[in-house]
Amino acid sequence: MGGQPPCVAHCRRLVLLLLLAGAAVAALSAPTSEGISRRGLAAASAVATGGGCSGVCGITVRQGATARPTCRRGLVVTGIPTAIYGAAAKRCISPMSHRVAWRRCVGRPFCTIPATNAQFGRDPCPRVQRKTLWVRYRCGTPPRRPPAPSPTVVAGYSALWGKAGELWRATDRVADQSYAGYMANERSIPAYPGRFNVRQYGAAGDGQADDTAAFLAAIKAAQQAASGISRAPDHGFQNEGRQGVAVMVPPGTYRLTRTIEITSSNVVLRGSGSGRSILYFPKPLSAIYGNKEEWAMAGSFLSIVGNIPGMNHERSRLTPLTAQARRGDRRLQVASTNEIQVGSWIRIYALDRYSGPSRRGRLLRDVPAAGAAAAAGNATRNGRNDIASSIESGISSDLALPPLPLTPGLSRALARGRRELAAETAEEQQGVWAAAAAGSLDAYLYGEQAGAPSGQNMYDKADHVRFSSRVRAKGQNWLELERPLTYDLRLHWKPYIYRYDPEVQHSGFEGFTVLFANGTYPEHHTAHGYNAIGFDEAANCWVQDVKIVNADNGIIVQRSDFVTVRGVGISVQRPRWTPHTEPYNGHHGIWAAGTTNSLFTRFNVADRYWHDVTLAVFAENTVFSNGGGFDLNLDMHRGGPHNNLLANIDTGLGQRPFKSGGATGRGAYSAANNTFWNIYAGKSSSLPLPPCDFGPSQTFVGAYSQPESGSSSSDSGDRRRLLGSVGAVAAATSRPAWCAAQRWWVELAQQGSKTQPVDLHAAMVQRRLKG
Repeated sequence: MGGQPPCVAHCRRLVLLLLLAGAAVAALSAPTSEGISRRGLAAASAVATGGGCSGVCGITVRQGATARPTCRRGLVVTGIPTAIYGAAAKRCISPMSHRVAWRRCVGRPFCTIPATNAQFGRDPCPRVQRKTLWVRYRCGTPPRRPPAPSPTVVAGYSALWGKAGELWRATDRVADQSYAGYMANERSIPAYPGRFNVRQYGAAGDGQADDTAAFLAAIKAAQQAASGISRAPDHGFQNEGRQGVAVMVPPGTYRLTRTIEITSSNVVLRGSGSGRSILYFPKPLSAIYGNKEEWAMAGSFLSIVGNIPGMNHERSRLTPLTAQARRGDRRLQVASTNEIQVGSWIRIYALDRYSGPSRRGRLLRDVPAAGAAAAAGNATRNGRNDIASSIESGISSDLALPPLPLTPGLSRALARGRRELAAETAEEQQGVWAAAAAGSLDAYLYGEQAGAPSGQNMYDKADHVRFSSRVRAKGQNWLELERPLTYDLRLHWKPYIYRYDPEVQHSGFEGFTVLFANGTYPEHHTAHGYNAIGFDEAANCWVQDVKIVNADNGIIVQRSDFVTVRGVGISVQRPRWTPHTEPYNGHHGIWAAGTTNSLFTRFNVADRYWHDVTLAVFAENTVFSNGGGFDLNLDMHRGGPHNNLLANIDTGLGQRPFKSGGATGRGAYSAANNTFWNIYAGKSSSLPLPPCDFGPSQTFVGAYSQPESGSSSSDSGDRRRLLGSVGAVAAATSRPAWCAAQRWWVELAQQGSKTQPVDLHAAMVQRRLKG
């Protein structure tokens, strides 16, 4: 001890032993519902001493003290598996615990975290005097900084757009996204008069009484009133939202124990603001409607359910195309225009998407047996089942009650969820890549190129293209569209013109918080059904000014059109993960599947989900813009998402911006012609691009660095063609030939800056509406 008296050395050793014992006791008091075993807590609570931590260490301090996580020389804090400030034994924990610890420590060799109420925003346990801070942190090698892009360029305008769209061409790789949003952005979301009020139907709003019956009665009355509203002018968009009714939810906390479904047009459920009206759901769907594995994929407590005639709806089929059409075309040759009106909306479907049955098609024709067995096997492999999960979540008392019958909306949602779950588990077992038949629509949507498998797609009942436009003019055997085609239409795909006539339109949710009871997220494909908001075959509908707290799935938009979701925040009050799901708090934050012409903007996913933002099931012409999250991932979930736009999105920590999921048999993560415009990570200089096998014909515009793996030094024909067409503006922009074999277009902005216009979607809308 450097010549110090023996008593000093003895006292120091005694103090150290007391600290270790206190830390272990505090750790053992942490709740096991956080998904951490007591043995794991004890092991992680050893205070790092001496030269610092290597691997996973923990530290515990009392309120008023300061935690000092320290790594061994040469290492930095690379993660915070757990952070808890409060009184774990009393189950009062600051929701800011993990966020504060991460932001103060990650990326640093050592850090300090004061264990004070002010540091964590407020006192999480006003009635508890002795609070503690427990932090489990991981030390590792500092992450390799991405190489700086070379050459560096001056921030400016894109060669794909120019200053005001003068360089954009409908035949180029970036599709026209100006129609994505409510009413194709031609009218604002309506503000219907508040003719109904849940208080008038008996709602108490005190957080104790069950207000379900009052909400159901108010919604029923509003739908009856809306049924008498005229649908004129109806050119496919019904009355364009010119009239409607609102069900008002005054300030208060409303306890709800059943689903609320809107199945009529022109009805909105409107709160008094997301900070004033709270819809509290104490039980998950599994406790009310029975334990079903599909809750991880489908079903919502608040939903708008309609019907959009698809390709198999023969009564909506008007006429076939008689000549091939190309991307960018507006004039189509058709067999007849007798049933087509100028000014009306039409939809184009392709009846033949692939030739011959695929292995996936054969597999999933037997979904009820094989799919369910595979899903059950997946659950039992991990030693769990739904009943055990429910007991762990604290809802076992509800299992004694018989489940309520499913509503029509839930029945249909579960049917979709059953197919999705079967596909995920079956393909996880097979683990194979596949390719669609040459010349098929699926092969075309994946760029018809080697290097990015197109998959033999399981969505044999889904529409793989769903192009919508107004008719601008017509002749005897031709019609002219207002909007240019997003893709080719070849005759052997059997393209047809359909009448566009969605059943439910101009309805929405706005101005409230959806709050779920604290629960756990057990496994990737297992959830209890704390699912907030869903759209199923709805058009021209919306969600705005809504907060969602403690959800398994935040917002699910299935096979819907012209939807706007804006001003939505998704968060959790405390970690919901288990050892099977750490560090993810739920399945999907925002999930767009089979969705077209829809806009998700000004969103914030404040805590990690397995998939924060997802595009799947041949989603097309869908836009995510001006949003962000704590450590956001943009999940291209295989299954053919094509011709979408993601613009001006802050991925927060930027540790997994392009991390994607989906069964491998569905091909590459992304189909062709998705555009990533100004995707960034906080104040980071540049964001590494995904590997080249991410998908074909991708477009990346912004401050990026070299793909994570694989690159190419050769130029592509598409790039040479566009270079020759834009002249001097193109010469001032850096375009490295990364992933040229996959026909990527990468256009670099200066590090730390953004390409202009910052929000490409807003620029496209402005250009179209101003003529």
